[in-house]
Amino acid sequence: MSLKNGFYKGSISVILVLGMLMMPLSGCSEKAVDSSNGSTEESTETIKLSFATYDPAQSGNTIYQQEWADKIKEATNGKVEITIYPGGTLAAATDILDAVKTGACDMGWVFTSFYPGQFPLTDIATLPMLGINSATQGTNMLWDLYENTDELKKEYDDFQMLMLYTNNPNIISTSDKPVQSMSDLKGMKLRCPAGAATDMVTAWGGTPILMGPGDMYQSIEKGVIEGCVFEYLGIGSYKLTEVLNNFTEMPINVGPFLVLMNKAKWDSLPEDVKTAISSVSNKETSLGAAKVFEDVAADVRKEIASNGGNLITVTEEAYNEFKKATVEYNSAWYGEHKTSEFDAEKYYEKALEAIEKNK
Repeated sequence: MSLKNGFYKGSISVILVLGMLMMPLSGCSEKAVDSSNGSTEESTETIKLSFATYDPAQSGNTIYQQEWADKIKEATNGKVEITIYPGGTLAAATDILDAVKTGACDMGWVFTSFYPGQFPLTDIATLPMLGINSATQGTNMLWDLYENTDELKKEYDDFQMLMLYTNNPNIISTSDKPVQSMSDLKGMKLRCPAGAATDMVTAWGGTPILMGPGDMYQSIEKGVIEGCVFEYLGIGSYKLTEVLNNFTEMPINVGPFLVLMNKAKWDSLPEDVKTAISSVSNKETSLGAAKVFEDVAADVRKEIASNGGNLITVTEEAYNEFKKATVEYNSAWYGEHKTSEFDAEKYYEKALEAIEKNK
């Protein structure tokens, strides 16, 4: 009888101990995230994401990206922390798209002109002399097209698109010889972004050179190139005001930018986290990024003027000469992108309407 009672007493003690150990787990209000099905359950674990960008840390773009990352942390109540890797330290400018797609980084800042042919409908913004005079205008045009064109949305199917915007118009800047007409460009070696700007400099008689932004300063300083097709924020970020003296303020074209996230990573996030990220990753946020280009451009332009830089406005006659060379090029664009299912000419006309509407 005493043996039996001793057994029961021992069993009860074990059960009580196990119950006490399990109480903190069963009573905890925080639940683990099931990232495989997008659960909305709460989690105490921090989701850490990497963001690749190629602009320097002090660039207005990088500063804005950090502010955006901070907003995401706030919107998710600290659940998401994004680490910004500036200056191409995580992926080079021309490698960011593939790095995001493969998951080598979770997010990235993508300049579409570095990836010719991969975003053809987005790149309508790059067509020369469409009448886009500001980053805000270009961004509004792209969002008008995005919200009304399924084919444009499909360009981002392999990613989660978080921001879509353009920079300020590219202009021609040179170290020595000022450009006031097409004849001034003949034979001149200029760094250009790939695509329309490169094609137009060729059509205008110049010699386009492709190179990364970080190589421009020394190339200009050493006379490898005579100038560039670039916008004011980039000119300021890479300190090109130290080697450039002439700035022909004729809007050539704008470049589209995307903030993209790895699709599988996005799909793995809890639904409440997705909702919170989307709340600060939208058209409004994109317009904020566009305004950074405009604000910094105004500051860089003032600096140039105060230091005796040559700010050039071309005559109407010279402008029309430049523009005349773009007509055939732009017409060829919608001919190349037209399919039996997609009316590229109508899409082009919608773009022009959006540009006018947002002027």
